[in-house]
Amino acid sequence: MILKSDKIADLLQEGQAPEVDDPLIVSPTLDLDDLRESGSASIDLRLGTWFVTLRQARMPYLSIDGAAQVTDKPSKILGGKTIESDAQLTKTHYIPFGREYYLHKSSFVLCATLEWIRLPKNVAGYVIGRSSWGRRGLIIATAAGVHPGFTGCLTLELTNVGEIPWCPTTIAHYDMLCSRTLPHTRCCGEISRCNDHRTPGEIPIVIKPGTKICQLFLHAVESSGLGYVDQSAFNGTRKPTLGKTSTDAIAGKLAAAYQPATKGEGKE
Repeated sequence: MILKSDKIADLLQEGQAPEVDDPLIVSPTLDLDDLRESGSASIDLRLGTWFVTLRQARMPYLSIDGAAQVTDKPSKILGGKTIESDAQLTKTHYIPFGREYYLHKSSFVLCATLEWIRLPKNVAGYVIGRSSWGRRGLIIATAAGVHPGFTGCLTLELTNVGEIPWCPTTIAHYDMLCSRTLPHTRCCGEISRCNDHRTPGEIPIVIKPGTKICQLFLHAVESSGLGYVDQSAFNGTRKPTLGKTSTDAIAGKLAAAYQPATKGEGKE
């Protein structure tokens, strides 16, 4: 059963009492009166200040099975090659409140919610992006399921898939990492590659920390009384994280069972 806003507000208010040992918590604290009056069935969550981008990788592919990935970067090991780790693949950026982040066309960034969340063992949730953003080309893919006992900030994956053409008479160079706009005004005709209106560009989407970015829906869970606590790798995180990937035992057995015969095998 999905919880309505008045029930969510009641749980949040009960969770403020020190004697409650398994509370529902959302921090910063929500305005409970506004939540009750909204009549909705979700909580609005805001964009935090931490962002994670993927570095330019020097590898032929990205493996998701946890195997070592060999790159062409010079090294004294592995015959002149190195192993690309998750830490080498990502870079963390802090964008303070009042500044802007420019998400360019086809770009991808990880971010975290501003709110820190704690779910009791009898409440689970799921997250969806706000449709007003999606209609402008900002796709907000999330770790949709939030298990009972989860604690931390939620990691969101943002992608700009919009195609809004433009032909600027002012060419602006955006410093995405520092979120500065450095305008250089020139006529389109001064730049041969622009060629007036015949070579359209694509505008970035500006996102700001503190903006409402997604919605958290909560629903009741039949508790087994075993005190389940979410043990996922994302539990307790405050910054966006790439997460760990690995091949489970069943996938490994399936791969081994269907390995093609090597040359010379099967011949009598």
